[in-house]
Amino acid sequence: MNIFRQFSLLTTGLTYLLIFVGGLVRVAGAGMGCPDWPKCFDRWIPPTSLDQLPESIDPAKFNIVLAWIEYSNRLFGAFVGLAISITAFLAIKYYGDNRRILWPVLAAFFLTLVEGWLGSVLVDTVLNPITITLHLLLALIIVMLLIYSTQEAYYLENPVSEKQSQYSPNLKLAFVVLFISLLMEVILGTEIRGGLEMIRDENPLIDSTFLLRMLG
Repeated sequence: MNIFRQFSLLTTGLTYLLIFVGGLVRVAGAGMGCPDWPKCFDRWIPPTSLDQLPESIDPAKFNIVLAWIEYSNRLFGAFVGLAISITAFLAIKYYGDNRRILWPVLAAFFLTLVEGWLGSVLVDTVLNPITITLHLLLALIIVMLLIYSTQEAYYLENPVSEKQSQYSPNLKLAFVVLFISLLMEVILGTEIRGGLEMIRDENPLIDSTFLLRMLG
């Protein structure tokens, strides 16, 4: 296994983990734990007490636990972005003439930059449900691109393995159906979650469990 495939596998795992961490941030309600971006309460290191808040920040918005949960998510996201950047560099170095490997990695790198920008948009729009959905979909596309390029690198190293493989003629159709189902599940899930949060923000006296019971 060459260094590109090793690092690409590692990066794919880290990206999966980042998606999981993002889900934890949502469950914890820490999406707006830092009301600005890329800083947190206008500081590169989140404040640990009220007296460290800038005068322009409403103290009522400060929650040290939520702030550090969200900021940790951002730091891990930056780390994953660095890993994807290194993966892109390795792809250029070792597979610069192989489009089936190089282009998916470069696309993943570009989408990572877009994801960083979407992170700022999420804060500016106060977690708009549509933006959240797009944010998650792009993350899943990045994972798929990394998996594809890693698999292509494996086939390049082990051509006999691919030639000996036998696939069902309906396999492509099954993948298309699964992909469409995944997109629908992600879109519906994030839209419902985002809609519930908007209702809860507008009606803070309504119990969240009551809203969930209404959804069945």
